[in-house]
Amino acid sequence: MIDLILLAVIALSALIGLMRGLLATVLGVVSWVVSGWAAFHFGEQVARVLSGGSQPTAGEYAGGYVLAFVGALLALMLLGMALRGLVDSTILLKWPDRLLGFGLGVVRGVLLAVLVVLVLGFTSMPGKPEWQQSVLLPPLQPMVGWLRGKLPQPPDLTELPHDVLMDLGKSVLAGDNARPNETDAGSGQPPAGQPGAGGSVDPAGALPSNIDPAQVRPGHPDSTRDGAQGQARPPSR
Repeated sequence: MIDLILLAVIALSALIGLMRGLLATVLGVVSWVVSGWAAFHFGEQVARVLSGGSQPTAGEYAGGYVLAFVGALLALMLLGMALRGLVDSTILLKWPDRLLGFGLGVVRGVLLAVLVVLVLGFTSMPGKPEWQQSVLLPPLQPMVGWLRGKLPQPPDLTELPHDVLMDLGKSVLAGDNARPNETDAGSGQPPAGQPGAGGSVDPAGALPSNIDPAQVRPGHPDSTRDGAQGQARPPSR
């Protein structure tokens, strides 16, 4: 299966190169590169023209870059079509150009196949029998290994500093299921019901938010309860 995919990629690229020829293929690549360069260098000037000389907006900036890219691409495509027509009209240049385009297409197809193998290498495909029995993979593996060596490696937790690893383990529990001592961990505050900096214990620290702290703090009467006291509830019969 993997061999069929790689063969299809290489064959399709070679066929496109044969149909377009060397000149058209090279001009196609050059056109995209030059168009990108033109967009970055002239996009701002085009945006200022669209804004009438004032400060361009975000939409005018985007339009300027797009117009610069598309304009350069169309101009280079017209130039490439003219040159290709000139080459096709000359018999002595037509078929050598097509054969060279075929060779360039094969090279491009091999590079694309290497990229396909590189991407599939990060999946579960390497563990399958068709991958291990492939005929085309061994010649491509050196290039795949070279490209893989250029990729950035993910960080290893064992290589992180010790203080970073300690901070990772200090996750604060949230929600109603956490105990007061757990939610206070790492906050720099003494746990509820424990002596603070002055050595005194505030019993109201461990109460829920719906309980009046004045009910449990000795010597701190509730000012809202001063005055007439309510009548005692009669005993139930």
